Amino acid sequence: MATVEEVRRIALSLPETEERLAWGMPTFRVRGKIFCSLSDDELREVIVEAWRLTAPKRLAADYEG
Repeated sequence: MATVEEVRRIALSLPETEERLAWGMPTFRVRGKIFCSLSDDELREVIVEAWRLTAPKRLAADYEG
C-alpha cells in the first residue's frame, strides 16, 4: 500500500510535474493538467480495502458489522 509521501515522491519524479492544492487536497499536474489527486475519503477507501483483503475473514466481517 502506497503512502501519501510515496505517491508524492513518485508523482514528482515524473517530468514537468508540479504539486498544487485544489479543493483542499494536493493535486499533481503536468503542464497545468491534473493527473492525480487523492482526497482523505479516497485514501481511506483504498487503505480499508487493502486491509479487508489481508485481514482474516471473521475479523473483516466483524468490522463490517
